[in-house]
Amino acid sequence: MRDISLSRSQPGLWSAIFDHRLPGPEALPPADAEARGVLTEIVTEEVARALGSPVDVGAAALARSLIATVYGHCAMAMGVAWALMADDAPEAAALARVRKAMAQQIVDR
Repeated sequence: MRDISLSRSQPGLWSAIFDHRLPGPEALPPADAEARGVLTEIVTEEVARALGSPVDVGAAALARSLIATVYGHCAMAMGVAWALMADDAPEAAALARVRKAMAQQIVDR
């Protein structure tokens, strides 16, 4: 997974791209929200295509969850957290979680 490789090799760049934090409860600026929406829609379309299902609220919810899963693996791989778990394969772990979630969606249909 390229995200994890990037988070490890260039943590500052990864953080600048993916780890956005706002100082308070305000929303993302409209242009940022629109860009995030476009990227999330791409993932949603890919999830729906892989499942052979329509792009709907279920595909969108799964896509957001998968994005969060990979994000979490990247964030933990950047620092020592992943190493402290005595595991040196965050890419494989993230991919396994994504595959399992996708497979469960197929079973649940």
